[in-house]
Amino acid sequence: MEVIKLLADGDEYKYFISFLPNAAKYLPCTVITLGVGHTVDAERNLINLYPECRLIAADPSAEINANLTREIGGTFVHAAVGGKTATKQPEQVNAERHPVDLLMIDIEGAEFGIFEQLAFHYELFPTPICQINIEVHDPDTLFANYTHQQFFRSLDTLLRSGRFALMNTDMFTKQAPLHLFLRMFFVNIVEERCTRKFIC
Repeated sequence: MEVIKLLADGDEYKYFISFLPNAAKYLPCTVITLGVGHTVDAERNLINLYPECRLIAADPSAEINANLTREIGGTFVHAAVGGKTATKQPEQVNAERHPVDLLMIDIEGAEFGIFEQLAFHYELFPTPICQINIEVHDPDTLFANYTHQQFFRSLDTLLRSGRFALMNTDMFTKQAPLHLFLRMFFVNIVEERCTRKFIC
């Protein structure tokens, strides 16, 4: 198993477990980005390694983000994603329902709702999610009604379910306390449509 570090933005990395040598028969490869944020460096680096991967990116701001996505052959969806829409989003942007090989989430606070859906209602997602990079921001700076305890309850539930393994964490503290966030990388170790591509 080889973990690839994808340079994303400055000193930021996203992670991806490379396909196994015999995984070609299980392709196509689907990558979904929720929150483009004016950069597609990680997506470009992944597509350079695996040109067969198709990118679908969603962001509430089409300006700049749509062109960046299309420049690397991706499909842009002009949409905001949050907890209540999280389980519907893969179906809306991935109508063929292939497994999502990599889901990247950086949506400036809306990740808490999605994280809760992954932890407590994963069965509602219409297709398996194999690998996840998620950036979690400090709730104190974003929400008056969301606490660290709620986040850790979701994280505890997600890990205890046994579906996802937490493979890596990076804490960004250079601009604390104004900008404090945690980057996490999860891998689905249960669903065969994922494991046969990446693990065994």
